[in-house]
Amino acid sequence: MTEKNDPMMELHPLCTYFPRMSEAEFISLKDNLQESGQIHPI
Repeated sequence: MTEKNDPMMELHPLCTYFPRMSEAEFISLKDNLQESGQIHPI
């Protein structure tokens, strides 16, 4: 995850309202996006 790789990066305060992803969940999300792409616009 990004904050582990970049110790200078600070999380935005609103991030505390959302549950954190585990490393396995993050890898699964990345793999799914690489395979399927983004289906719905943000």
